[in-house]
Amino acid sequence: MDRQDRRLRWLDYRALGSCGAVSFRIVQVTDRQVEEAFAVLQATAAWLAQRGSRQRIAKISLEKYRRWQAADVNYAVCRDDQIAGVFSLPVEDFADWPEFRSRGSAIWLRALATHPDFRGRDVGKRAVQWALRQAGEHHAVYLDCVSGFLPQYYGQLGFELLARQVCDYGVAGRFDITLMCHAASQPGRGIVQRTTDTL
Repeated sequence: MDRQDRRLRWLDYRALGSCGAVSFRIVQVTDRQVEEAFAVLQATAAWLAQRGSRQRIAKISLEKYRRWQAADVNYAVCRDDQIAGVFSLPVEDFADWPEFRSRGSAIWLRALATHPDFRGRDVGKRAVQWALRQAGEHHAVYLDCVSGFLPQYYGQLGFELLARQVCDYGVAGRFDITLMCHAASQPGRGIVQRTTDTL
């Protein structure tokens, strides 16, 4: 099977929107979809900025997104052929969190963004639920987000607050960041031992 056409595990779900039931599926982003998926991140950052909310997704570069693509960790929530949302599940260390570095590498939920045309249809919620199922009972999932409304949103999805700090991202500015974790149901196995582990 050609890498361009490969689709990792996918899930159909129904989300009720203003036009009735809409079917979505979650797929691995293909190399041909990288720029379209990255455009969803940019559109989301612009949409949030217009509403006065600064988010760190604005600092994700296309280069970094392509590195995640090479590691096969970018996913899209699609309706027909349109990308409704995106997220990434890289295995990374705790680079921005010195007090947690001894934990090694872990699965991170990164770059969760919903295309503005699909707001209010639970695209983000379904993406998070799918990501947690893929991590399984043995792996915790971590995320760090800008403090404000996001910790409450993720808290409703089962994530717990671990720490908060202010991070300086140079030109992008200073951000009040919250570290959160969705714990593994089987204690003691929540950290991925090798960065080559996949979901």
